[in-house]
Amino acid sequence: MKRFFALLIVLLVLSTIAIYVLIPATLKIAALTIVPTNSEATFRVISNSANWLKWTNGQPPVKTDSNNIGAFTNDTYTFYIKEVLHNAARIKVTQGSLKTNSLFTILPITKDSSVMMWESEISTGLNPILKIQRYRQALAFKKSISGILDKLKQFLEKKENLYGYNFHVASTTDTLLVAYRSGSPTYPDTKTLYNDIFKLQQYVNNKGGKQIGPPMLNITKQDDNTYDYMLALPVDKKINAAPPFLYRRLVAGNFLITAVKGGEYTVNDALSMMQLYINDYGKTSMAIPFRRLITDRLSQPDTSQWKTEIYFPVIR
Repeated sequence: MKRFFALLIVLLVLSTIAIYVLIPATLKIAALTIVPTNSEATFRVISNSANWLKWTNGQPPVKTDSNNIGAFTNDTYTFYIKEVLHNAARIKVTQGSLKTNSLFTILPITKDSSVMMWESEISTGLNPILKIQRYRQALAFKKSISGILDKLKQFLEKKENLYGYNFHVASTTDTLLVAYRSGSPTYPDTKTLYNDIFKLQQYVNNKGGKQIGPPMLNITKQDDNTYDYMLALPVDKKINAAPPFLYRRLVAGNFLITAVKGGEYTVNDALSMMQLYINDYGKTSMAIPFRRLITDRLSQPDTSQWKTEIYFPVIR
């Protein structure tokens, strides 16, 4: 019996020593994932605290305080976004008695990819039982933040989640154009544009040509706050145009393309996001963007029903 108790004491001592040797005073936790997105675009998404609910479990905490930029829950953890830095965020994490601070960082790898890293530390204290408890909590915590990073990666892989629109790069088959350029002291309204489109259509018909696609439009605001605009019709053959009409041959290069539904605000917002995408990925635009007016604006006065395709010429 004495040997048994002696052996038990030895085992307890060895176990305690092993706990102190194997479980340090501070546990360092890190989870990371690589995403095929530009680091600046990724940061814009995570810097908006409201977006975090889109890739976590989508639940805000029951209580928060004014010192937090934002907060959300995931599994049994509550995350409080305390500070947003450049390409990083400081996040406080709580779960019952566990409270720890963490740092979420985005690092560029290439223009087209970045790595997201989430780091934290948990103090294990001196109590061996508490050390074991904290070790288990650290494992569960890493699993939780790894799950959030996986969901975030899936979210970021869709361009519409980064820019609000789904972009793709392709060419165009409409290369022969007859165009008409004009100006306006104010933003050209629908009636003005379609009067000019009608002039173009009549001119093409008189020249024996045929319109083979929707009208194309570019509107450019000038330094004096007036507007220049160019309308064009894709046609089936070369037409020897005379002023004020122009014959143009569109180079069938690479275009960043998206389709939107809505009025001028939506179109201009999409153009802004496309320019942002071009800047993020270091692409070059050698010509002005244009839009294809899929919906006849005169026959459909409801702007929410207008369909527009936007083409932004880019060099890969």
